[in-house]
Amino acid sequence: MDFLLMLKEIRTPFLDNLFLAITFLGDETFFTAVVLLFLWCLNKRVGYFMFYTFMLGACTNQILKNVFCIPRPWVINPAIDPVECAIDNAGGYSFPSGHTQSAAGLFGSLAVAFRKAWVAVMGAAAVVLVGFSRMYLGVHTPADVAVSLATGLGVVILTAWLFGSMESRPWVKPASRIFGLGVAAFMLLHAWLLPTFDDVSVRYLTNASKAGGAMSAMILVWWLDDSYIRYGIQGPWWWQALKYALGLGSTLALLILLKAPVGSLVGGHLPAYTVRYFLVILWAGAVYPLLFSRLAARLSLK
Repeated sequence: MDFLLMLKEIRTPFLDNLFLAITFLGDETFFTAVVLLFLWCLNKRVGYFMFYTFMLGACTNQILKNVFCIPRPWVINPAIDPVECAIDNAGGYSFPSGHTQSAAGLFGSLAVAFRKAWVAVMGAAAVVLVGFSRMYLGVHTPADVAVSLATGLGVVILTAWLFGSMESRPWVKPASRIFGLGVAAFMLLHAWLLPTFDDVSVRYLTNASKAGGAMSAMILVWWLDDSYIRYGIQGPWWWQALKYALGLGSTLALLILLKAPVGSLVGGHLPAYTVRYFLVILWAGAVYPLLFSRLAARLSLK
């Protein structure tokens, strides 16, 4: 806590805005933009690797949050006054840091995929900066960040081994998918069955419901693409730019637009989050790329 109090003393409006921008590198929206670029336009295998790493890391993070149930720094010590704009994305339990975990998964998987020194160095710098930004903003402690860095690295190593073994060991791919579904089922069962005590636990169970729905949908679209869809990602630069812009816009819009109707149809706070995230991932991972792939084939674009 003393370190967070020290960082509080050096805050300025410029640094506040700088670290709010840096912390966005560990945000769900930033990850979505990057992974969809790979899935739709660059390299599907790398995209699925990044997606699997991110989701497994997110589920691990949520499980640890529920095991330890550590409040946010300002709850433990009211003298730690967080930067106001950072509070909205800092709900739920504090330990470990979700943003740091996300950044470690994203940039770690990029370093593994490209195997270039400059990618690894820049990725490591980005992860460290995201972790520091969470402490500067007053929403996480050094312990939160350190554990997230360790678990993020562990998840990257595990998924790198899994994806690297899939060609030589045919059983690894179906086993990875079954494991992913098991993790998703665990997230959903304990999210829906555990009692809620306060706003913090509600936020945690909400995030667990989202993670379970997104993880199960990711496994489904991965299997569908391998077995049936096999959509293509080729096309001239202007087509790729159009595909990406329309796809990212429609995916983010769908996430917002589905909130009210899914909540009304499904009923219940937590299942509604699960269904909404499942449908959005199904659209982004299977339906949308299939539509554009077929349109590209009809237009004879290469």
